Amino acid sequence: KKYLKRTLSVGLAVMGVMVGNYYLGNWYPTMLVGFGIPIASILMVQSISAWGTPFGDFLSAWVTDKGGRKIPIACCGFALACVFLVMGCFEESLLVYCVGSFLKAILGAMAATMNWSYLAESYPVHIRNSASGLIFAICRFGLVFLTATVPILLTSVGYLGLHGINALFFAIPAAIVLIFGEKTSDKTLEELEIC
Repeated sequence: KKYLKRTLSVGLAVMGVMVGNYYLGNWYPTMLVGFGIPIASILMVQSISAWGTPFGDFLSAWVTDKGGRKIPIACCGFALACVFLVMGCFEESLLVYCVGSFLKAILGAMAATMNWSYLAESYPVHIRNSASGLIFAICRFGLVFLTATVPILLTSVGYLGLHGINALFFAIPAAIVLIFGEKTSDKTLEELEIC
């Protein structure tokens, strides 16, 4: 009960980043081939966009210790929501897919890296690993079930609607973390243990 608010806000942040990052990822080749984009081009874009991940990790290392994780996590979530909305407006544009995928890789890696630190800071040492493992397991189970909705939603709400849903996976948790998340900046681990 003591950690309920913290668990909900941190758990939703982790869920948002995890689901948002992977929800459409495995489906892009299938969707884009259906729009007439050659599979070789799609796979090349995915290979190039993977370079965004180490840049995102590097940028998070530069940003996160300069004022905490709560605000940067929220900023990444809102930025990712915008990226997905723009990508959803241009279903047949390989250029938009390329730029969007690269930005998604950078921002997604930043958010994930900051979430790992935020999650670890949110619990005392004696339950830290258990809490982290439980939150990640729940998020991954959720992801397994949610990705199965992509084909159904693509036919019912379309490409833009699907990207709008994916944008919400980032935006809603970002807002929750911003409003309810614990502020961890400028606090020692001992101080965080007491909170």
